[in-house]
Amino acid sequence: MRGQGRRRRRSHRPATLRELSPHHLRHGGRGGRDLVIFWKVLNTVCVVGSCLVLGVAVWLDPDPRGFGTHEQLDLPPCHYLELTGSPCVTCGMTTSFSNMIRLNVVGAWNANPMGLVLFLLTCTMPPWFGHALWTGKDPFRFVAGRLGRWLLPAVVAGLFGCWMLRV
Repeated sequence: MRGQGRRRRRSHRPATLRELSPHHLRHGGRGGRDLVIFWKVLNTVCVVGSCLVLGVAVWLDPDPRGFGTHEQLDLPPCHYLELTGSPCVTCGMTTSFSNMIRLNVVGAWNANPMGLVLFLLTCTMPPWFGHALWTGKDPFRFVAGRLGRWLLPAVVAGLFGCWMLRV
């Protein structure tokens, strides 16, 4: 009778990202229905957000100066550019997106080379997260593995590398 009625202690450690993934949750992991809903909402936000970014890029006319396209959205000009006379890390990013949506690769490259790379990554988001939303698969499984080890550091290094060359 010793073993009967004995409850298993719940672990109070925080869940890892792997334990919170949709795949793990469907197969007996912690969290249950609330976290599955969280992942569906996150996938929906990523699909809608990336489509909105691409939609705004269609709507805006690229500024011929190579920066300042965001001012069409009633946003202020870049304060860093006004104070220092040299562009900030993201100067020309909106112009680059606006040029790339029109397939003007040279204009996008001249505005901000990393804008071209980030535009291509943004174009992959709606089908990728849409597929994850439709199938219930974890969109971050591949990124957290092989690709994730170098993708984020490469993008950050590219942003600052391009900025150093432009300054």
